[in-house]
Amino acid sequence: MQTSKLFYFLVISTFISVSVTLYSISMAPLERTMGVVYKIFYFHMPSAVLSMIMFLGAFITSIIYLVKKSDKVEALSRCFVEIGVLLATFVIISGPLWAKKAWGVYWTWDPRLTFTLMMWLIYLSYIVLRASGNTNGIKKGSAILAILGFVDIPLVRISSQKWGGVHPVLSKESSTFGISSDMQTPLILSFISIIFIILILLYLRYISLLVELKINKKEEDIMLK
Repeated sequence: MQTSKLFYFLVISTFISVSVTLYSISMAPLERTMGVVYKIFYFHMPSAVLSMIMFLGAFITSIIYLVKKSDKVEALSRCFVEIGVLLATFVIISGPLWAKKAWGVYWTWDPRLTFTLMMWLIYLSYIVLRASGNTNGIKKGSAILAILGFVDIPLVRISSQKWGGVHPVLSKESSTFGISSDMQTPLILSFISIIFIILILLYLRYISLLVELKINKKEEDIMLK
């Protein structure tokens, strides 16, 4: 009962948050040179940051799984990776739309773009590997891949500062992250909305994997009999 109430709370909160966010973004000023295309930023940046947080979650839970061999922890790790890949896919799609307007090309082998593509491919490989079966070997191999793949995350973060490229670099010293004050509110609201969406996806996917675990266990018990 409490779980159902939590889910309904998340759904209602998400609906309200997304509605307010879309209104706030529609009222935000246009960027002088990029026009309305600039508003991709309000979805692109939060998705990029939160995808890496999802992969951090997968990194931590994969380590815990290798130590404790808990199927529930492994299921949570799968959730983190799958939602992280979903967010990273949006980043990969929305990025070129921004790039075409800002740089005149859909894709350039900018260091940050390259490492982001590598990150996406690594965790997409995790999904493919994990979907290939439910053996302990596959689970262990997937966990190791999620751990090793996390090495790419810091490279995504520091690539523009260390190796340059055309990707914009946000100021670490500024509390405004290099954007004007009237653009901060819709950006913060977008972060909140996407977090609510992530929580709903995590909830639904984790429940479905727990059901899958119960079904698999019952099938194993029947086979043993």
